[in-house]
Amino acid sequence: MKEFFEELMYMCSSNNTKSRGMYIFIAIALAVLALGTVASLVLFIVNTIKFGFTPLFLILFIVTLLILIGMIVWLKKS
Repeated sequence: MKEFFEELMYMCSSNNTKSRGMYIFIAIALAVLALGTVASLVLFIVNTIKFGFTPLFLILFIVTLLILIGMIVWLKKS
């Protein structure tokens, strides 16, 4: 994972002149998805404790987690 972040930071640096903007956008999307995954999990737990089970935040957690994993796998392949 360390190599993944080092390579992502290189692709976002000024040394990469061809596709730096795209990789900056991807890095921002990964950060937002990571925060969204944690937030939706916390909201699911709090909502389940307070109001009972509702699947909205569970679905949101699963979707954000799958998109996050999908983006990481896609970046590892390329």
